[in-house]
Amino acid sequence: MGASGIDPATNSGQLGLGTGVAPSETAMDALLDDFLGSVLDHLRGPLASAYRIERAFVDAIEVSRRTAGVGSCWIVALPADGTVGSSVRNWVVRTDQRLIAVAHPRVLNAATLNRRLFDLLIAPVEPILLEFSLRNAFASIDQRADLREKARQVLVAEYERSQLMEISNTLSSEHDLEKLLTMILERSRFITGADAGTIYIVEERHVESGAGVPQPATGRGRSPAAPELDPGEPAMEKVLRFKYLQNFSIQVDSNEFTIPINEKSVAGYVALRGVPLNIADCYNMPDDVPYSFNTNIDKELGYKTRSMLTVPMINKQDTVIGVIQLINRKRDLNCKLLSSNDFATQVVPFAKHDIEMVTSLASQAGISLENAILYLDIQRLFDGFVQASVLAIESRDPTTSGHSHRVANLSLELMENVGRCDVGPYHDVSFTRQDFKVMRYASLLHDFGKVGVREQVLVKAKKLYPVEKERLVNRIRFARRGLEAEFLRRRADALERFGPEGAAESVHALEKHLHQESERLDQFLGLILDANEPTVLEQDVAERLHELRMVLVEDFDEMRRPLLSEPELVALAIPKGSLTPKERLEIESHVTHTYRFLRKIPWSPDLRQVPSIARGHHEKLDGSGYPHGLKSEQIAVPTRIMTICDIFDALTASDRPYKRAVPWEFALDILAREAKIGQIDTELLRIFIDSRTYEIVMRPGAELTPPLEP
Repeated sequence: MGASGIDPATNSGQLGLGTGVAPSETAMDALLDDFLGSVLDHLRGPLASAYRIERAFVDAIEVSRRTAGVGSCWIVALPADGTVGSSVRNWVVRTDQRLIAVAHPRVLNAATLNRRLFDLLIAPVEPILLEFSLRNAFASIDQRADLREKARQVLVAEYERSQLMEISNTLSSEHDLEKLLTMILERSRFITGADAGTIYIVEERHVESGAGVPQPATGRGRSPAAPELDPGEPAMEKVLRFKYLQNFSIQVDSNEFTIPINEKSVAGYVALRGVPLNIADCYNMPDDVPYSFNTNIDKELGYKTRSMLTVPMINKQDTVIGVIQLINRKRDLNCKLLSSNDFATQVVPFAKHDIEMVTSLASQAGISLENAILYLDIQRLFDGFVQASVLAIESRDPTTSGHSHRVANLSLELMENVGRCDVGPYHDVSFTRQDFKVMRYASLLHDFGKVGVREQVLVKAKKLYPVEKERLVNRIRFARRGLEAEFLRRRADALERFGPEGAAESVHALEKHLHQESERLDQFLGLILDANEPTVLEQDVAERLHELRMVLVEDFDEMRRPLLSEPELVALAIPKGSLTPKERLEIESHVTHTYRFLRKIPWSPDLRQVPSIARGHHEKLDGSGYPHGLKSEQIAVPTRIMTICDIFDALTASDRPYKRAVPWEFALDILAREAKIGQIDTELLRIFIDSRTYEIVMRPGAELTPPLEP
């Protein structure tokens, strides 16, 4: 119980100034201790204009200011005997309250209240002293509140700084353009409390085509007109491409589209001027602004755009490369705007601080976006180099046109299917995005080394080169002409010596000899032409070819030489195909050239395996492959995948003049036989067949590898 018999826990004995009907002054004066009587008089009298009584108790009064301000002061009475009741000790607990004690002159020791007591007044209290004490007490409250506010601002600033640093680090480490744009928009909405937002990027496109590529736009305040072009080049223009829309309140599906960079739209205006634009109410914009808001979008979505903050993303060259547009800043971040009342009560304009925060974020975002676009441009540039290299390779050997792209498509598809496999030795194998990237480049460039192979060997369709065949055919023709000339000379000689009747028998014999020798030469020519085909050479044909080495014919220099030279015999005697052993080694060297050429490219760490994977596509698991005769444990899974795909396409492709394409069923049988004897991976072939990976090359556009995704 308190000094006056009042229980502070229940406020029993409370005078109704704070909770009910106010007691009369007579009743209050009668109940209050004499110590507080003068205080009440002063608060009702000269101090009434500045202070008001909030609550009054037998031993305490709560006083607040009539002007704006937080906190209150408790004026409590110390009993005459100097004891301290529990009511006094428990009144003040909050930091925005101060305790002023009024005591008898002899009660000067208030040590027990030192930790709570702000001031001690001696009764009876003079008005000037009471006013001075209250003024100091409230000044102390204001000072403490000011310190708390400054501390809060410091904490908020530190939190925002840490958030911006975290966002900056996150943005700078992301090179995927699509992920980066999503991240920029999410972070911008988060730090401003925006319910929704959109993001645009500036791109350059051909005026007539409409196909755009992200490009740095113009500097702030400059015209976005395309630079002067050389005559004959298509005109270019810069536009804003709408990329993403995010909305916390409603589910929205959006498609990309482009808008002009001009002053008619809000986003276009910001992209053109390069300055932020803060609109408090999109439905109540000034009449003198050049831009407008399209309310049809809100009607379609069942939404209402009120406050809008649009900020440009600017790169290091002071060039606008994108626009962030934030919509409807909310009081409560977790509130969904679903009704008219929600929009009326929750949506507020974006503050100056929001502009500063988003501008700071947009500055970092602009640099990160530029880096991502540059990274994408480098990827596209390198991808273009790869595509040009493939074109150059296939231009040297038009008969294999499309092979590299088909092998790439087959290899990537088989990798996908291996990753989906949940049984067998590859059930726990998974490939990363980088693995697919490595495979794409390796498979596209697996025949790159053919640029180091002589073109005549590369495109050799028959056993004899065309010039060799032509020379041999001409040799036989010349031999025939020689026979005919010899026949005419000898016939003329017989007719001159014996006359027509006497020479008849000799002429007949000469004609028969000419016919026999001509037929013999024709047979030789037919044998040579048959043997020149890149098919399996029969044994008897090989023997007859060797006999032709013994046949002598007169050459252009009137010297008698063998009908077939040694190199011609070696070529025509090839058991299978069109290449001599020396030429086959030269063709096989293309994998070594591939590795040597690709090693010259400064691959990034995640692509350093491209040369070795490309080099190994002719290796066999049993060590019978080339160039190094690697065994199974030395051959990586991506290389095994490419080997199967390369063999399948080589067998089924219809563009090889030196062989006929086989049906895909037959090609699978051949692959199965190679797997059975341990040359290719049995499990990978099973996945290749079961998943029907091979069907991808039967689809339209199989000879075009999809562009690399960033």
